[in-house]
Amino acid sequence: MCQSQSELSKLFEIFGSHQGLGDSVNPILVLHAVQWMFSILPSAFIYQDTDELMIEYNRAFADLVELSASAAPQPLLIILNKNPPLLALFEKTLIEQIEFRSLLVHFERKEKLVHLLVDAHVIRSDQVIHGWVFACREIDNLMTIEAQVLRNDKLATAGKMAAGIAHEIRNPLTSIRGFLQVLERDLVSVGLEKEQVYIQLMLSEIDRVNQLVNQMLLLAKPADLVLEIVTVNEVIENIASIVHSDALLRNINCHFRLEQTARVRVDRNHLKQVLLNLVSNALDAMEDSGTGTLTISTHDDQVTRAVRIDISDTGPGIPSYMIDRIFDAFFTMKEHGTGLGLAICQRLVTEFGGEIRVLSKGFGTTFSVILPAVKE
Repeated sequence: MCQSQSELSKLFEIFGSHQGLGDSVNPILVLHAVQWMFSILPSAFIYQDTDELMIEYNRAFADLVELSASAAPQPLLIILNKNPPLLALFEKTLIEQIEFRSLLVHFERKEKLVHLLVDAHVIRSDQVIHGWVFACREIDNLMTIEAQVLRNDKLATAGKMAAGIAHEIRNPLTSIRGFLQVLERDLVSVGLEKEQVYIQLMLSEIDRVNQLVNQMLLLAKPADLVLEIVTVNEVIENIASIVHSDALLRNINCHFRLEQTARVRVDRNHLKQVLLNLVSNALDAMEDSGTGTLTISTHDDQVTRAVRIDISDTGPGIPSYMIDRIFDAFFTMKEHGTGLGLAICQRLVTEFGGEIRVLSKGFGTTFSVILPAVKE
């Protein structure tokens, strides 16, 4: 915070007289208390006088606009020249002499969009304006949470629709499959082998539809979980041979980098399903190039007390405008995909109390399964 005690003292004097505090408290002590409070608050606070000088600001504001905390009071135009949206808002407030609450402002900082909620409070005494106090709160995490809530709502709606449709499809499919098997037996008995091949094709397609129906039901409501305490390395080692074989068939290199990690509480079979699905997507992404590298790694995140499984590929990556949609039910980038795989994976990992994150910057993609570690 810049040192301008005379200005802040004047602010305290105005505030104190307005609130009827009088001489009941020591102004100097309150002044230091206010300065200390400003310095520790996570929100950005600015006191600005009527000459458009930024008289007081706290560390949070200095970090927000990348300003030196020891800079002397300067005009708004100089301090906020790199933040035109914020500058325009403050100047408009000065001209119109208005107050507002929770006004949403966006500006770029280090090539990243920052979202702020801004409050403006006018400091008055005897109808005379002495300055303004602005409070700014970053809401990036809030917007991320809102996006996740919206995605979960969409997933729940899609799941309910899928469940209703799946039950209606499954019953006639079972009847059709049964009659085809009877017909196949009759064709074999009279030596119609060519027609028998057609029956086999129809049965395989019915099985594929049944698999899709099962996925839709799983999306609606995952089967009862059988939770147990395991290490993620155990689960990965159980599927390692399958992953190696699939990668070998596609001429793709496969590497495992497994560190010793804390244990997690999961449904072993469902975690296998999640990992195999993510591995399959990674291999599909590299298949067209004829080569590539799949890397599966594990490690502990000591900060969040979580276990992380990273599945990385060297494919073409996911376009940035699609990143926010890949977990939506029925959205797919594959020609013959159903768009249910990632939605189901996200649903299952959420049931474990974890989450799936994705990182893709033009080349290669990493899906991270993050699971809470069990307290020993």
